[in-house]
Amino acid sequence: YSQGACLAMEFIIRQEFSIGGIIPIAGFIVKKDKFKKDVVNGSQDTPVLLIHGSKDEMVLPLESKIALKLLSDAGFEVKLETLSVGHKIPLQAKSLMENFINKVNLKRQIE
Repeated sequence: YSQGACLAMEFIIRQEFSIGGIIPIAGFIVKKDKFKKDVVNGSQDTPVLLIHGSKDEMVLPLESKIALKLLSDAGFEVKLETLSVGHKIPLQAKSLMENFINKVNLKRQIE
């Protein structure tokens, strides 16, 4: 969430392996040009679910749209869900996260 979401995105692009998935909520990418250069091949099979509040005034929703583009351009399977809230983790995010986790788990079982 927030700065933790930033760390999750920065972490995953620097790995030579994929993990089950990340769910950055209300995050942002600080150094966008550096981010592009720091992407290491190998972690692009990590699915990403971005969640952001459309009424977030602390971290503007535009930041998740930018993250969506940067991650997508880097080869990640990424989806953005926008909820009508401010800078918080709303209760309605729970079902989005559960669906994402279940989808990832099902996909891994099939493979």
